[in-house]
Amino acid sequence: MTEPHDPYRAPASTLADPAAEALPLRPAGKWRRLGTNVIDSACFTVLAMLVGVALFLAVGEEQALALLAGWRDSLVSLVITIGYYVFFEGLLGRTPGKFACGTQVVDEKGGPPRLGQVVGRTFARFVPFEPFSLLFSPDDERTGWHDRWPRTRVVLVPGRG
Repeated sequence: MTEPHDPYRAPASTLADPAAEALPLRPAGKWRRLGTNVIDSACFTVLAMLVGVALFLAVGEEQALALLAGWRDSLVSLVITIGYYVFFEGLLGRTPGKFACGTQVVDEKGGPPRLGQVVGRTFARFVPFEPFSLLFSPDDERTGWHDRWPRTRVVLVPGRG
């Protein structure tokens, strides 16, 4: 005998566990990460130029040059760098360079990074010689200090690579 239809009962489903179907994380190679860095550096330079032009338009040439002299230039550069990485990696998990190279930032489990991890990645980039930490990491890790310390990874976007 079949069970009568109950319109108030929740429908049954045979959904698979999404964790069981997760694709393995494939670390981005060093050359791809170098390409990402080159593209992001170019984007950062364009952004810095736009900020400089906006400053010239807002306060005039003489005051803008005075504001960008000495330590203030470094402070403006610092703010732009922090804003760039925290905005793109915090909101999208990817900078323009990562979009172009088919990579993304994830936490150690493959999920989106938390804001604290993105901020940690960003500030770790200011450590002297940090870029060289990627060159000397084991090939199976392919991580720099800005990956290891906040416990993030840069991996290939599924379907790319």
